[in-house]
Amino acid sequence: MAKFREDLFYRLNVIRIEVPKLKERIDDIKLLATAFLKMHSDSLGEELRVLSKEALEYLEKYDWPGNVRHLKIFVIG
Repeated sequence: MAKFREDLFYRLNVIRIEVPKLKERIDDIKLLATAFLKMHSDSLGEELRVLSKEALEYLEKYDWPGNVRHLKIFVIG
């Protein structure tokens, strides 16, 4: 296994990147959910599933305690 260079870690550690919580980016939910469905369908060799209007509304109204990984689990299990 490759070892991460300590000096590089400390140089990168000074750059802070803040990503807003998913519940602050409601417009991204449909795009992300569709991308997760496509990746999952492709990996199984199945036809792409589509989120119903009701499912999308539920996802957009949900108070996301987690972030994008939480949405992925919701969408593909």
